[in-house]
Amino acid sequence: MSLSMRIEEGPRFATEARCVAASDSITFLHLLDAMWTMILGEARAQGIWPVRIKKLSVTLHHLQLQANGQAHLFSALSPQHSAARAKAERMSQALDALNQRYGRDTVALGMLPADGRSFSGTKIAFTRIPDVQEFLE
Repeated sequence: MSLSMRIEEGPRFATEARCVAASDSITFLHLLDAMWTMILGEARAQGIWPVRIKKLSVTLHHLQLQANGQAHLFSALSPQHSAARAKAERMSQALDALNQRYGRDTVALGMLPADGRSFSGTKIAFTRIPDVQEFLE
């Protein structure tokens, strides 16, 4: 995952981080939170925070279908961490099922649906036109 922030009339801050293969929102939110903390620390160290943000971007790299994933030969996760990851994945699957059944933003993490409604949902990318079904998620 990459996080980049450009401030108005100022420098750009960026960082990247890796995590084990995951398919749950909680893992990515924790990773993003750690990266955001790192970028803010760097901006504060340079004495330029708080300022207005001109552009903020988050990019996920090396995505693949879960069915194409490869098992790890040596698990680096403790039993407690593995249990927490399994719980987070089950929760994400339940959230996805609710949103699939009752419509987009039935359940959302991090914001109220009314606050983010204009920003959520499938967008048309430069390289691919989404299927109609993706707009209903």
